[in-house]
Amino acid sequence: MNRHVERRRNLPAFSIGLGELEVLWNRVIAVFGTGEPVQASIDISLRSEQLEFNTLDELRNYSELKGRVTKFSLHFFQGRRILNVFSGSLVNPVPSVFAKGETEAWSAGAVETVYSFLQSHRLWYHWFVSWPMVMFIFVLTWVPLADTLVPASPALPRSVAIAWSSTLMVISVLYLARAILLPSSILRITNEESFFRRHVAELSLVLALLSAVLTVVGWFFGK
Repeated sequence: MNRHVERRRNLPAFSIGLGELEVLWNRVIAVFGTGEPVQASIDISLRSEQLEFNTLDELRNYSELKGRVTKFSLHFFQGRRILNVFSGSLVNPVPSVFAKGETEAWSAGAVETVYSFLQSHRLWYHWFVSWPMVMFIFVLTWVPLADTLVPASPALPRSVAIAWSSTLMVISVLYLARAILLPSSILRITNEESFFRRHVAELSLVLALLSAVLTVVGWFFGK
């Protein structure tokens, strides 16, 4: 009889360099224990090509790969044990880890090893990528219309309504395009891009949230 136990868990949005990847790589291999050699690989998806590396040295020595990549996956297997780490996609931008083994303890432990490591390297906007923001944005869209829908509610000043609507539009665009603008999985190969180019989407999110807070504060103090 063959028994397989699967475990899967979503990961927080994270960013790691090659050094952190090596630490994670070694920790995962250690989870498999002794026995047959662990087969491992990292697959990287670029705009027009697919790359597969069987060792980290292969990845380091590939000079044509620069900057950062946001579409990649890690694969480890040994006999009937499998562990995969997937980056987010356009359809589902939340990264995940999947493990399959002969016991629940091994599968759960393998998943927890990956999760706990990447949790310490999570991006500050991880909540924006993974939270169900759709309902929150939907509710916020009705704030400027509150005075027309609820006659007893205080009317919003026109300037506040315009500022709120503009802020909401920026947040909505960032959320709908978060898989591209706010990647949930980042592997830093080299640091050649300027700070502004690397963080333009994140700065936009900060400014949008700050604008929303200032708009609400200005509305209350302006009464």
